[in-house]
Amino acid sequence: MPGGKACILFQSNKEINKYKHQMMTAENKIKQITSEKAWADDKKLNEKMEINEALLQRDIATAERDELKQQLSDLEDAVKAIKAAEMEVFARVESIAAQEIKKIKSAFQQVNKSLKDRGLYYNPLANSQKKDARGGPFIPASVSDLPDKKIQDKISNIFKAADDLEYYREAAKYVPIGKPVWSYWVTSKFGFRNDPFNKKKAGHKGIDLASRTGNKIQVKAKGKVVQAVHGNKGYGNYVVVDHGNGFTTKYAHMHKIYVKKGDYLKINDTIGEVGNTGRSTGPHLHYEVLYRGTPVDPLPFMQAKL
Repeated sequence: MPGGKACILFQSNKEINKYKHQMMTAENKIKQITSEKAWADDKKLNEKMEINEALLQRDIATAERDELKQQLSDLEDAVKAIKAAEMEVFARVESIAAQEIKKIKSAFQQVNKSLKDRGLYYNPLANSQKKDARGGPFIPASVSDLPDKKIQDKISNIFKAADDLEYYREAAKYVPIGKPVWSYWVTSKFGFRNDPFNKKKAGHKGIDLASRTGNKIQVKAKGKVVQAVHGNKGYGNYVVVDHGNGFTTKYAHMHKIYVKKGDYLKINDTIGEVGNTGRSTGPHLHYEVLYRGTPVDPLPFMQAKL
C-alpha cells in the first residue's frame, strides 16, 4: 500500500513539474515577444496613438470641409434663385411702366388725329409744364456700385422707365382727355352743320352734348379759369379754361357757373351745370377744344382713354 501511494505521488509531481515547465516556456515566449514588438514600447505606443488621433482629426476636418462645401453650394443656389426672382420682379416693374407709358402715348395719338385735320400736332416731349429744363432720369450712385452688371442695367432701365412715366403722366394732366359730362348724347358734331335756327349751313366750333339741366360739368385737365361769363347772347353762360400747354376748353349754355375768373382747377373739378342759356334749342353743353387758338374736334379727346 505504501508503494502504491508513492507511485501516485510521483506521477502527480511529474505532472506539476511538466505544468511549471510549460508555464515558464510561455512566460519566456511572452517576454521574447514583448521585447521584439515595438507596440509594447511606451514611446512607440504613444506615437501610434498620436498618429491615430491625427488621422481621426483629419477625417473630422474632411467631413466638416465637405459639409461646408455643400452649405456653400446650397447658398450659391439660393443666391441664384434670389437673383432670378429679382430679375423677374424688375422685368415686371419695367413692363408695367412701359404699359402705362404706351397707354398715355395711345391717348396722345388719338388726340393728334383731331389736330392733324387742322394741320397741328401735339408733342408731349415739347410741352412739359416743368420749368427746369435740366436733368435726366434719377439713378442713384449706389446702382453703379452693384457687382452684378445685369442687375445694375435692369435697375437703371427701371429708373429711366419710371422717369419717363412720371413725365408723360405730368404732361397728360394738362391735356383735356375724357368726357366733360357723364350722361349725354351728341346732337351736333364738330365742323359744318345746318344751323338749328335758320337751317343754313354754318360752321360749328365744338360739339353739342345734350344732357339734363343740372347735370354736372367737369374739367378733364388741370388749368386756370380765364373767362366766366354770364348772359352772353350766343353762348349764354360760359366758362373758358386755359390748360397752359396750348390747350383751351370752352363750356357754353350753362345753367349755373361754380367758378370765377382766376380760379385754378384740378382734373375732374366741377365748374357748373348743364343748361339752356343763350342761343340754344334745349339743355345741352356746347363743348370746344382749342389748340394754339385753333378749334379742333373734341370727340377724339372724349374717346381717348388714360
